[in-house]
Amino acid sequence: SPPVIATWLAEGLQGVQRAEVLTWYQLPADVRGAFPCLMGAVGRLDDSLTVSGLRTDRYTLQPGALAALIVPGPLREASILPQTPIAVGDLRLANRALIGDGASGTTPCLVGQWRVDEQTPHDWKSSVEVLRHGGWALSQDSNVLDDRQLPTSLWPAGHAGASFTPLADPPRPLDPSTAYLVLLKAYHPANGAPTPAEALIGMLTPKNGGAALAEYDLAAIPRAFEAPELPGLARIEADFPGVGMLVGAALGDPAAETGAPPVTLLWRASATPAVSYTVFVHLVAPDGSIVAQDDSPPDGGYRRTTTWLSGEYILDRHTLAVNAPGYAGPAELRTGLYDSRTGERVRTDGGDEVATLPVSLSVELR
Repeated sequence: SPPVIATWLAEGLQGVQRAEVLTWYQLPADVRGAFPCLMGAVGRLDDSLTVSGLRTDRYTLQPGALAALIVPGPLREASILPQTPIAVGDLRLANRALIGDGASGTTPCLVGQWRVDEQTPHDWKSSVEVLRHGGWALSQDSNVLDDRQLPTSLWPAGHAGASFTPLADPPRPLDPSTAYLVLLKAYHPANGAPTPAEALIGMLTPKNGGAALAEYDLAAIPRAFEAPELPGLARIEADFPGVGMLVGAALGDPAAETGAPPVTLLWRASATPAVSYTVFVHLVAPDGSIVAQDDSPPDGGYRRTTTWLSGEYILDRHTLAVNAPGYAGPAELRTGLYDSRTGERVRTDGGDEVATLPVSLSVELR
């Protein structure tokens, strides 16, 4: 289990300056990547050598770093975290801890502890994203396996396991004026399309030249409660009850490589939704076909609707991907919100599923 591995490493590496980890890929050993993740949290990876299915990773341990492995509190079995729950189908996040602070060339390791309430047919995975203004900074995936390396589809009801995810290369140095959000997702490939559950589980804060994981604090995110100046803003004021008012949109110059204009939406929040809605921006031809589009959470994922506070303004930038290269002619911009888990759209107070932006466009897509 994670506490056993962490304690074993902390005791075995006392007084050691350099250590090597051998992985033999012909054996089902440490499929979770627990040892590389935890070693990277307390040491700097100097080099790797792979020969005939054998890989050796060489680390230089950092002074005082082993103390990060002595964490019986954060890693003990716990109930579902009330402020940061992940519960999807039959899988639940029981606890999580960040090992290491990323200082002196080390890489923090995020350990997640999971359990199933009933037997599941799915092999669950998890991913971690560190989000910053304008989009995520990094994304890493890992398997959710028990202490015998078995996937969740082989777990009995009530069984528990873990995931080990290295937070490789977070933005350095961290800007103390920016809130870096840590997003944890659980997903499984179903019919070719994963359906993730997600939760913001913490915030990265500067520490000793690296990063420490603090509790997620909704109030710590920088906000604007006065309308920002947005050149070329075309006003619309479409109200989506329970989410916010779409105040308007502004278009940038068409991108040279695509011919599609970047779009910036301006929202005024009316609530803090429990659902992380996806915003869609569609460039629609007269025949109704979508010739370019972007579907993503607000501000590249950083300002998910679950982070909104009533009365604040959110700038939401979208770069459109072209669906119909070669299309040239008139088009209109339509936007709205939907729940990515169900596909259900949020309706305006007038009952519409889309808001058509009051701009005239003629495009040449490439």
